[in-house]
Amino acid sequence: MVDDQVVQLQIQLELENGDQQEVDRQARQLLQEMRTNPDVESAELLSSGMAPDGTKAVDPVLLGALVIAIAPAVTDKVLDFLHAWMMRREGRMVKIKIQTAKDASIELEIPERMSQTDFKKLVKIVNETLTKGKDISR
Repeated sequence: MVDDQVVQLQIQLELENGDQQEVDRQARQLLQEMRTNPDVESAELLSSGMAPDGTKAVDPVLLGALVIAIAPAVTDKVLDFLHAWMMRREGRMVKIKIQTAKDASIELEIPERMSQTDFKKLVKIVNETLTKGKDISR
């Protein structure tokens, strides 16, 4: 369950042309930018849980994945930020799962080449869904 005043976004970064190191590097760059964004309450690399037996890692992270917490009122600002971040470099795509306080979840994909008009329609759908508390996938 997510706090009533917080929306949680799980972000999975994908690159058209990039190896695992490049995906990790860009995900960490996005993480740093999210941490300095005043609309973001918290931002962390997404963990896959405990490491398998016999490995030294205590808390392995999922490659290219992070989780951020935001107030519901700034969801559109953060989605705009993500869209602008993607447009700064070719070949980036993000998949986002939004978990709301009402236990609704929204899964969407922002492809590299999404027009501003289509993006605004997507943000409107997300905001309506957050308000109504229904699950959607796009």
